[in-house]
Amino acid sequence: MQRTDRKVLGSDETSSSLVEELFATLARRAGLGSFTPTARAEAIIVDLERRGVARSPANLLGAAYEASIDAQSRRAGGIHYTPQTLVARVAERAFDAAGDLREERPNVIDPAMGAGAFLLAALRSIVGRDPRGDDVANRRAIATGSLFGIDADPLAVVAARRAIWLEVADPLLPLDAFDTQLVHADGLLDESLGDRSGLRWREAFARVFDLRGGFDVVLGNPPFLGGKRIRTVYGDAYAERLLGVHPGANKNVDLAAHFLRRGYDALRPGGVLGFVTTNTIAQGDTREGGLAHVLRNGATLLAADRSVAWPGAAGVVTSLLWLKRGPAAGPRYLDGVEVQHIDAFFSTLRADCDPARLRAMKRRAFIGCFLRGSGFVVDDDTKGASRVADVQAVLLREPQSAALVRPFMGGEEVLNHPRHEPHRAVIHFGARSLEEARAHAGLFSIVEANVRPFREARRATKADEAHRATWWRFANPRPELDAAIAGLAHVIVIPRMSAHVVAARVPTTTVFSDQLVVVASSSFAVFALLSSRVHEAWARFTCSTLGMGIRYTPSDAFETFVTPRPSFESLEHDDDLARAGIDFESARRAVLEGRGVGLSKLRRIIQRDTSADIVSLRRARDDLNRAVFSAYGWTDDPADVTDEAIVARLLSLNLERAHSNQGSTVAVVSIGSAQHRVPVE
Repeated sequence: MQRTDRKVLGSDETSSSLVEELFATLARRAGLGSFTPTARAEAIIVDLERRGVARSPANLLGAAYEASIDAQSRRAGGIHYTPQTLVARVAERAFDAAGDLREERPNVIDPAMGAGAFLLAALRSIVGRDPRGDDVANRRAIATGSLFGIDADPLAVVAARRAIWLEVADPLLPLDAFDTQLVHADGLLDESLGDRSGLRWREAFARVFDLRGGFDVVLGNPPFLGGKRIRTVYGDAYAERLLGVHPGANKNVDLAAHFLRRGYDALRPGGVLGFVTTNTIAQGDTREGGLAHVLRNGATLLAADRSVAWPGAAGVVTSLLWLKRGPAAGPRYLDGVEVQHIDAFFSTLRADCDPARLRAMKRRAFIGCFLRGSGFVVDDDTKGASRVADVQAVLLREPQSAALVRPFMGGEEVLNHPRHEPHRAVIHFGARSLEEARAHAGLFSIVEANVRPFREARRATKADEAHRATWWRFANPRPELDAAIAGLAHVIVIPRMSAHVVAARVPTTTVFSDQLVVVASSSFAVFALLSSRVHEAWARFTCSTLGMGIRYTPSDAFETFVTPRPSFESLEHDDDLARAGIDFESARRAVLEGRGVGLSKLRRIIQRDTSADIVSLRRARDDLNRAVFSAYGWTDDPADVTDEAIVARLLSLNLERAHSNQGSTVAVVSIGSAQHRVPVE
């Protein structure tokens, strides 16, 4: 639902009394009984009406409840209340797809219903399709017989029950009419865990499962919460319980994928699921542990809208999906375009498995150091960092500690500095023991003051415990990275999060942050390949996104990437690619330094500027892409080949290259109409 300004509501108004006041005031306004309105509730309702947030009494109640929930708490739990435009869009298409299921009214459930927005849309959609018409008796019969929901927030459950009551608009309907249909529980847990109530769906909704074998329609906007954040927010025990309930999912799978699997399992054969969800649902581990799993187990994707901007919220991007339990006839729709098939990647490639990780690409790319405490950083502009003057004073007194303070490079330096030069430093004790670190008393005291309190305050997970025990060290100093780049003067770095995939060649004299992927090669040929459109197309296919940007993951994008040469070493010595890389890097450096901009701004400039330096850079970029195509043996012009066609070629090459590994167990997978034998490592 739409949100209203938190200033309307005080902090004491997140109680059930406020919900009941709002309900009573709205019911009295609608002439549904002798309820007692309050001035407080009336003021909130009037404000919502003035803002155009909602119109119907039921939606006004939901909007008021949602506005009362602290924004920080919503973000922490991955809760995103759904604008009515998206609610209606998802519900209508789901019921269109479910229309041929049966003549009787469909049973609908929302497994994370909040204040009931999707159930209200379901009620309206069913009523609108019912030949018995829109009258009180029919609304009551549908609401009491067909609508079901679950939510872990008891106040949300009260709000949903009252909202449905207002929508039915029958003053004779008991207020407890929905108490056994709209229930307080965690929809992902069969058994209670700590303070979270579990629910056995087949027992709680026995009538639905006994008579129909499951629900006709599952709707919702389940919480989005990255897999690792699940442990931070809900604890290790909760995260482990989810992994036990959903085999094949790993610790990186988003909470939304767990709801997808739970919802799919609750569908009857032929039933339809419609979700607003995170766009990572079709990406990386979340795809493999959620959407790919249900597709392998009989689901058919009917439609998907891959990138849907959240109304009224800049930078928030979601996906919409509709799937059926079992086969489905007729066309599919991807971003509104009719297609014949949609796979788990939200593509039409019929890619029925994740690309194989290739032996030649392993132990070549590494994520940089994970600090786990900004107090290690020496910078006056970074929040929580150690002050430059304090560190300088220590080094004047203790020059023997100077080697422990090193330049520090992250995504910011690569994307925003013309020469990719670090402007920050970092205190790095390496693998030193506590006593060895104490020998550098000045730096040790700075880290103890600026890092230790941060580490001590974090106690949610087992990893937090380990980080507290060795608080003077980086959480992960990446010794394998140091070993891989030993002896190299330069490496290639790729920011892990950026609007576009960019690569830069930088010296090895710095400590690299975990916001960078570091490729252990100084080769201009490797740089050329990683700067190409071919590599970006592959990364966009294999990696997850963050808003409108890309989250580059070496295990997904780099280790699966098929180079045009049989080995990484032969790629490093490809003279044609090296020349293209040198020319491109030289032209790009001239623009960056000449204009004083970083790579982020350059991408915008290069699209529209017609100055001589930009024309030269575009020419070098086009030459690089042609050189990469030629290295793969592709004779067509890169400008004439779509990204999807590039990915299709790479997928086929990936499977062929993986199959060439000797001594592997193999599985048979499909891409399009072709089958491939793929090693299972």
